[in-house]
Amino acid sequence: MAGVPDVVAIISEVVARVPRSSKSFRVVAGVSEWWQEFPPTSIGAIMGLRNRWNYSAYPYFITTTVVEWAEVFKSKIYFDILCKSLVFCKDKYICKLLAYCLMPNHIHLVLWPDQSAAISDFMRDFKKFTSVQIRKALEREGELELLNILKVNAKGAKGQVFKLWKDRFDDLVLTRRETMITKINYIHANPVRKGLVSTPEDWFYSSARDYLAIGSSAIPVDMEW
Repeated sequence: MAGVPDVVAIISEVVARVPRSSKSFRVVAGVSEWWQEFPPTSIGAIMGLRNRWNYSAYPYFITTTVVEWAEVFKSKIYFDILCKSLVFCKDKYICKLLAYCLMPNHIHLVLWPDQSAAISDFMRDFKKFTSVQIRKALEREGELELLNILKVNAKGAKGQVFKLWKDRFDDLVLTRRETMITKINYIHANPVRKGLVSTPEDWFYSSARDYLAIGSSAIPVDMEW
């Protein structure tokens, strides 16, 4: 298509300049076709508005954080709850999960929703289910200190005695291929920056392993974008 750059060539050039430990994406078939169907626009990456419906069928970069940045997700028990809820919501709202990273106190997602799906509904259901299940898990594990932090943060919140997530989540509409690549690399490198692992692919709860084609991660992702 006239005026549309060779996306694969651009990605390959970017990959060549990225250090080995940061190369957490791969060039996939279909990427050129996707950007030709939904070409970059002059508005670039648009900051999301809460409760807004999907913007022109573009993917979203989403971040949501635990209150007080408390490191609640410390073991497989908690990560499994997050994974289960993400898979359920992805299927319910017909969203493609393009990339993700689950950290001890926050999560990053790259979601491509169906045009009829509201990101706010997806996140509402995800946060509601995980809040209840994480509380039960913390109680079973005897995590009294964490439970107290989350109960204190629920004070003043109508109908809540336990508050896991901050009220808001950050969402960015990804209308440029460069922004998509940057965000995926950013979230895959997050565990390395935090000192949790030596390389992105060592963190099981991110899609880095999938993009490097060295194995499967905790949640299946759709890389044909």
